[in-house]
Formats: sequence, C-alpha cells, structure tokens
Amino acid sequence: MTAKTMTARIQARSTRLRRLMTLLVTFLLALLVLERFSAVTIALVREGGAEPARRLAMQCVAASPEVFYLLALWWVRQALAAFARGELYTPTITGPCIASGSCWRPVR
Repeated sequence: MTAKTMTARIQARSTRLRRLMTLLVTFLLALLVLERFSAVTIALVREGGAEPARRLAMQCVAASPEVFYLLALWWVRQALAAFARGELYTPTITGPCIASGSCWRPVR
C-alpha cells in the first residue's frame, strides 16, 4: 500500500467520520435543549414570575458541563475535517507542540 493510497483512505474515512460527528453533535444538542429547558420554558410561559425564571437560570448553570462536552466533540469534528482536507497531522500535532515548546529541535 502506497503512501498516497493510505492518505486517500484516511481522508475518505475522515470525511465520513466528520459527517457522523456533525449528526451526533446536532442530535445531542437538540436532546440537551429539549431535556433541560422544555419543562422550565413551558412553566415560564404559562406561569411567569420569579420561580420559573430562577429554575431556568439554574438549568443554564447545570447544563454547562454538557455544553463543554459538546464543544469538545465539535473540536474532534474540526480535527476530522482538517484530516479530510489533507492536513494530516502537521497542523494538528505539530502546532500545539511548537506552541508549548515541547518539539525536539536538532542542534546544529
């Protein structure tokens, strides 16, 4: 198997995985919004007042870990999109290494 064939396979697989990640993140985001905020929003519309507004604010705070989880999944999706474009490993791995100063540099 040649390097070009392997690169093409990685790009094709990354494109499929990127689409899957997009669907997964969209589904999980819709599920998060419906599960966390539907009952509170209905109560806020029907009753009004301070108690439903307080419950809505508490749900926003309680949902923050899930939002960070979805954000992490979105970043994985972005890495897959970079692989699908042919940016294999160089900007993804080398960039953070150089920024952190952890890459090995030969002495001349």
